[in-house]
Amino acid sequence: MRSLSPVPVGMIWAQDEAGVLGVNDHMAWHVPDDFKHFKASTIGCPLVMGRTTFESLAGFLSGRLCIVMTRQESLTHPKLGEALPVAQDRPDEGWPEEGAVRATSLDDALTIARDYCGTHASAHHVWIAGGAAVYREAIEADVADELVVSTIDLDVLAHREASPEDHVAYAPLIDAEVWHRDPKRSDDHWRPMSKDAAWRVTTWVRR
Repeated sequence: MRSLSPVPVGMIWAQDEAGVLGVNDHMAWHVPDDFKHFKASTIGCPLVMGRTTFESLAGFLSGRLCIVMTRQESLTHPKLGEALPVAQDRPDEGWPEEGAVRATSLDDALTIARDYCGTHASAHHVWIAGGAAVYREAIEADVADELVVSTIDLDVLAHREASPEDHVAYAPLIDAEVWHRDPKRSDDHWRPMSKDAAWRVTTWVRR
């Protein structure tokens, strides 16, 4: 259930017009302006994510603490070769501004994230940043206060030769009885083309 914490919990993702998040653990488009939007929205804040999403990153995200949900007893970033601390390893002065920490569950991750927000003035949100299983769990657990969704003007599967081995990840369904579009924070029209496609942002808040 949602916390009464003053720090809101948001979920943020990009999807194509059919709700596809990615194929075979990779994003299927390159839209640099949406990357900039993601950074601007999340800078200074903790990001809750799954192991696969974390391992897909080129490295730690500047100005953001990644809180990685995993059942593995230890986790090392494949590109950085650095083992992640766990919650009980929290420094006395609090979590660092950036880097990563391992969490055992969504509840554990949100506890760490709220702890981070309590010691970092810039942390105006807790953000849940994927992947598909984490988004689905967060929706089912009813923990989010808002959804920030970038829609990419593409239909990835329509322009791709399908393989039976493909793993297609989909965004969670947004229940219109729970969420409504915030017109002040949503685009009425497509934003200009950025590399692969045009895009637009829709922000959903609770009714």
